Amino acid sequence: SDTEAIAKVPSQQQGRECTAGKEWWRAGSQPKRGGELVIGSSLFDHLDVTKAGRIAGFNQVYTGLVAYRACFFGDYAPIAPRLAKSWEVSPDAKTWTFKLRTDVKWQDLPPVNGRGFTAADVAWTVDLQQKEGLLRSFWQGVTYTTPDPYTIVFQLPEADADFIGKVADYRNLILPHEIKEQKGDFRTLAVGTGSYILKEFRVSEWTQAERNPNYWETGLDGKPLPYLDS
Repeated sequence: SDTEAIAKVPSQQQGRECTAGKEWWRAGSQPKRGGELVIGSSLFDHLDVTKAGRIAGFNQVYTGLVAYRACFFGDYAPIAPRLAKSWEVSPDAKTWTFKLRTDVKWQDLPPVNGRGFTAADVAWTVDLQQKEGLLRSFWQGVTYTTPDPYTIVFQLPEADADFIGKVADYRNLILPHEIKEQKGDFRTLAVGTGSYILKEFRVSEWTQAERNPNYWETGLDGKPLPYLDS
């Protein structure tokens, strides 16, 4: 897949413009920074995205390899790069090669402490999902190699037209091994590569998160995202 070409193609679905940076929902003026967003949600049990249950606050803390573009509700077909900056598939659709971003760091919180993100993190997460994760069926029979720190190659047992959609699933997020090794699971602590850092989690009450000052993605003003403080 040529992700750069996909990003440049305007969506004609529902007549809405989806060219990157020119999406129909963008305001005409420059974005304003600061402020807090409060969201009402259902009660939640834990933070562990590899387990079933009512999971809280993970989708701004962690990041996946790719994601659905989501220019509008139901915009599931185009896939957008996230931790993976590009990917290619072999003619037989069994080998998928993902090239990873080289500028991503984990959030600067213990026990991960701001180290660099590499293909080893993706490999470890896949191993965890295959062993005991909620998405083990997504990775069943899939093997991988990491020819360099920023490349991971997945070998599928057979062609799977849904594979890229599985990788883009909102629960298919990359996790750091340090939390699992220290705490045994991810139920009470989340340290990711996402735009917000988890500050507080109370079961069945709330999660609170603040801007990640070292986030890798920039906004339209050329400064690191996100725009909101918390």
